[in-house]
Amino acid sequence: MVKLDVVHAEQWYMMDHTTAFPTDPSGSEPDMKHLTKPRGKGYTLRVVAPEVLVGTKNPWTGKPFGREIKLGLNIRKHSEAVRLRDIRLGQIKQLEADALAATGRNGVGRIIDLSPENAAQWRQMREEADNPDGIDHVLTDELDKADRAGRGEDAQRFAGMVFRGAMPLEKALEEYLHERREGKLHGFDALSVTTPLNVRSTVRHLLRFFENTEPTLGDITPDTVFKFRTEYLPVQVGLKPQTVAKQMTLLRGMWKWAIVDKRYLKNKSGKPIRNP
Repeated sequence: MVKLDVVHAEQWYMMDHTTAFPTDPSGSEPDMKHLTKPRGKGYTLRVVAPEVLVGTKNPWTGKPFGREIKLGLNIRKHSEAVRLRDIRLGQIKQLEADALAATGRNGVGRIIDLSPENAAQWRQMREEADNPDGIDHVLTDELDKADRAGRGEDAQRFAGMVFRGAMPLEKALEEYLHERREGKLHGFDALSVTTPLNVRSTVRHLLRFFENTEPTLGDITPDTVFKFRTEYLPVQVGLKPQTVAKQMTLLRGMWKWAIVDKRYLKNKSGKPIRNP
């Protein structure tokens, strides 16, 4: 839990992005330590993130911390910006202390959250970045750290979800049905009443086709689909041709969502893949 203890910015050790504190508080130079203010906009806090926080969840944005912490303060008055800056610095210091304490308890360096939810956050950051190279550099360092901590397999799976759209199929199904439910909260057409049940049934067949593995969206290739459609469904499951055609239509809609609406699946050049 973030404590709201105020830390005087003079004691803050992280790198400054702007001008230094004035030696005389009553001098003409305003205190802009760790603050920026674009013309016509409010103040923003900018500091270099403590190493132990990089890759962990930023409580203000809900996204992972990068190398730099940049927080809009939504304040135009300088004195209020300085006060809120000091509060935020204190909170960051507390987050760092908590992370270091957890590192000591675990006996290994703190590693990145390797959950599918966090992978989705990193994937979104890459999508929104003008140049994702800096984000990729940070993430690669964090995944190397996870590998050294004995989480190599989890780190590889996480990297697949971020860079290659390798979201677990079951996870993708739940997200797809959530975003296409009645109400159109995400701007997509809602599925009909019975369609979600039919989609679940079809994806269950696809999961059984992969037997004991845990397939991802990226594992579904044209060759996979061909065998699933021509061998597994009609021969092993015994479905009639019209039922097979219906199930393929349902899957085609889900993959269209993953490729076009969410842009989860791309080739090496960054272009959307062909719907398998």
